[in-house]
Amino acid sequence: MAMRVLRGIRASRTVLCRLPLMLTFGVISLVLTVAVGLVLGSQIHRMVERRSVQALTQSTQSAVAIAMSTITTGVTYGRGETPMNTVQRAAQVKVISSVSKVLVANSETVVVVGMLANGMVVGGAGEPAVGTMTTLNADFRAALAGQTLVRTLNAGDGATRTAFEQQVLQRNGSLLKFEQGVRLTAGGPIVGVVRTYTPLRFADSRAAADTRSILWMLVFGLIVFWGVLFRLVWGASRIMKRQSKANRHMASHDSLTGLPNRTLLRHRTNRAVRLAGQNGRRVGLLLMDLDRFKEVNDTLGHHYGDLLLNQIGDRLRQELRATDTVARLGGDEFVVLLPEIFSVEETVRVAQKLNLALRQPFLLDGIVVDVACSTGIATTPQDGEDFDQLLQHADIAMYAAKRDCLEIVVYTAEMDSYSRDRLTLLAELRSALEHPEQIVLHYQPQADLGSGAIVGVEALVRWQHPEQGLLTPATFIELAEQTGIIRPLTWLVLRSALEQNRRWADDGLRVMVSVNLSARCLLDPGFCERLVALLAETGVPPERLKLELTESAIMADPERSKSILEEVASYGIGVSIDDFGTGYSSMAYLKNLPVTEIKIDRVFIAHMDTDDSDAAIVRSCLDLARNLSLTVVAEGVETAAVRQLLQDLGCDTLQGYFLSRPLSPTSLEGWLRRYSPAIAMPRSQQFRV
Repeated sequence: MAMRVLRGIRASRTVLCRLPLMLTFGVISLVLTVAVGLVLGSQIHRMVERRSVQALTQSTQSAVAIAMSTITTGVTYGRGETPMNTVQRAAQVKVISSVSKVLVANSETVVVVGMLANGMVVGGAGEPAVGTMTTLNADFRAALAGQTLVRTLNAGDGATRTAFEQQVLQRNGSLLKFEQGVRLTAGGPIVGVVRTYTPLRFADSRAAADTRSILWMLVFGLIVFWGVLFRLVWGASRIMKRQSKANRHMASHDSLTGLPNRTLLRHRTNRAVRLAGQNGRRVGLLLMDLDRFKEVNDTLGHHYGDLLLNQIGDRLRQELRATDTVARLGGDEFVVLLPEIFSVEETVRVAQKLNLALRQPFLLDGIVVDVACSTGIATTPQDGEDFDQLLQHADIAMYAAKRDCLEIVVYTAEMDSYSRDRLTLLAELRSALEHPEQIVLHYQPQADLGSGAIVGVEALVRWQHPEQGLLTPATFIELAEQTGIIRPLTWLVLRSALEQNRRWADDGLRVMVSVNLSARCLLDPGFCERLVALLAETGVPPERLKLELTESAIMADPERSKSILEEVASYGIGVSIDDFGTGYSSMAYLKNLPVTEIKIDRVFIAHMDTDDSDAAIVRSCLDLARNLSLTVVAEGVETAAVRQLLQDLGCDTLQGYFLSRPLSPTSLEGWLRRYSPAIAMPRSQQFRV
């Protein structure tokens, strides 16, 4: 039996799971509402019945009291007489008989029996007959003693009944039995008993009528409640469905152009590759990068840049088949997926068609704009068997097109100056950005050479490769720079460093954190706005962040770099020139940039105690920095001799293995708590610590 019930429950759950969500809710809520209605109806019915019996009892008591008060009013005793020796039996009979007659007039009371104290019937409805004797049971004697007795008699309940009561029960069903003593005067002795039998059907009929009225109102209320609840849930469900649909669309589409994003493009590409392998066709991937988009943003503003991106997406879609996909990866990069092609030549023809369409002028709010693009092509199966490989090779071909000033370049293995392992590493790096736990930061402390106090830490990125272990930046940063991955990687590092800085501050460790910045970030017009928003989100004050840039990064576009760095500095964020002395910086630009610090490269620091040329370069950098009111950080300090020499030359800050190797956040926290300034101070001052 239990197994059948369990199978029935499982079957019901299976049926409900197959029903639409709202229909399932409607059925379940309706069943629950009906169940609540049945429980409430049952409780209400019992309560109304109980109240009806109470009302019937009260009305019977009131009728008896009124009858007795009416009949006995004016009855008096003679002078010096007592009730027991002066009240005649006839007087008693008359009073009790009169009370019985008044009660008989009550239509609900079917039987009235008036009895003297000895049990003789002297009044009533004629049954039992006047003059007969009744049984002097316990209830009768209790009534003579002054108690008012109320009992419910039900046929078949097994209680002891007189023959007369059994007959009354058979004729009238359940009865309310009322028994009370009769006094001729207030406070006088009880001279008889009045007993009434009232059918409960009168109370039941009233209870049924009242219950029906209440139940109709209950049913109506529950129907209205269920209807309102269903309507509210239905409305909320529609809103949630629309929101869910919008969220799914936002998760798979570019917010600006409405084109598919990387996530949806990857899904469609991998599916197309599987299908192409089955029908013997190829898949082509075109990576298109606009050549003069930066000029539009810089000259006309970002509003016009957004208009241009939207029009480019629309124009590309118009030139392609319905089965093809146009996606935007970000910035000014578009990708076209051709899921069904027969040859590389067919892909090239499509690329030529798209380039020709983009060469037509664009009208942006009355302004005519011309653009061009560089396109890299990769196709299956020779250039890759999945989205990441195809995009990676198309990216290489696109950069080759930009380098050689060509419109279209088809990827070949000869273009790739890296080994197969490095190509695999690049694909894995793209995948690592989708698993942020693989990108970890180590921190190297910086100490003030004068006081030995820790003045900051530099965040150094590491890649926790799932197979190769912990990789240093030299393994993958160059790859990231060449393929554009450096932008999302930089933002990932910035967020991680700021969140760690916030955690340290919460634990009482407040230090400056330096983060290396890519040259590509300086080409992003919204960089500063996004950085300030990230600082606010993580709760780190701007003065506890320092951005490090190389000379070559700044000189790639000096005017634009100056504009962005001035905006960054206006918020109180520090700016440092990293690897100073190894680039090709102009002193004029260095003078005008909002730089607060320079970091002398380790190539000059490491051997300055034995190489006079290195020492001269370091001395010149220090003199230049002092003249420009800049702080100087010496990188790569590994020996006490170099540290002492830097102190003698007036260097400000020490960084290197002599102080500490880069440490994980947990290790650095412990190191900072154990740190003594004597480690970084010159020997001549250690004895004063």
